[in-house]
Amino acid sequence: MNSRIVVYTALFGEYDDLKNPPEPIDGCDFVCFTNNRKLRSGAFDIRYFNIKDMDNTRRNRMVKLLPHRFFPDHEYSLYIDGSVSIKRADIRDFALRHLVKHDWAVFSHSSRNCIYEELEACIERQKDDPVTMRRQIEHYRRNGHPEKYGLTENTILLRRHNQPNIIRFSELWWQELQRHSKRDQLSFAYVARNEQLEYALLPGTIRNNDHFEIHTHKHKKTPVQKLLKSLKKGLQNNKI
Repeated sequence: MNSRIVVYTALFGEYDDLKNPPEPIDGCDFVCFTNNRKLRSGAFDIRYFNIKDMDNTRRNRMVKLLPHRFFPDHEYSLYIDGSVSIKRADIRDFALRHLVKHDWAVFSHSSRNCIYEELEACIERQKDDPVTMRRQIEHYRRNGHPEKYGLTENTILLRRHNQPNIIRFSELWWQELQRHSKRDQLSFAYVARNEQLEYALLPGTIRNNDHFEIHTHKHKKTPVQKLLKSLKKGLQNNKI
C-alpha cells in the first residue's frame, strides 16, 4: 500500500477554479477529476471523468465519497472541495496526525449541529429540491435519528479510505445520495450513526483553521438566479 497521501479534488462544469498548493509538498500526490478537457495544472494530475446520465453535482459526489474506487493503492486520502485552498506545506503531517486513532476526520459545521436545522437552511438557500429534502429527512426522523446529533462540514474529508469499515460506510453514504438529495451533509450523520462510525473532529472550522482557506464559488448563483431556476423547475414539473 502506498504510504503517500493522495490529495484530490473534483471540478465539474465551471463552478470553481483549480487551486494549486502554495509550494511543492513532499509525500503527497495531487489529483483533480474533471470533465473539462482544457484544464491544465503543474501540481495536479488531471484525470478526465465524465459519466453520462449523471449531473455535475453527482459526478463530484461520486469521486468525493468513493476514494477506494479511484485510489486502491493509497492508504490515505484528503478530499478538498473546489472552493478550498491549502495554506501550509505540512499537510501530510497534519493528515497523519489526525488519523492515528481514527480512520476518518472532518470539520464540525461552523454554525449548526443538527440535520433538521440543516434541512431548513438548505431549503431557504435553495440548495436542492425542497420536496426531495423534506421526504429524506422525514424518513430519517421515522427511523429514529435524534435532533442535535451533530453536523459535519464535508468540504474536507480525511480518510484511510481502503479500510473495510470505511469502504462499507462510503458505499452506503453514496447510496443515500442516489436515493435522496445531493446534499451530502444531510445524510452523513444518519449513515454514521447507523454504522457506528467513529471519526475525529479536526480543530477549528473550515472558516477558522491553520491549514485551509475557503473561497466563494466562482459561479455562485445570486438569489434572483436561484428563484428563476426554482420557478423554471416548478413549471417543468407541472407540465402534463
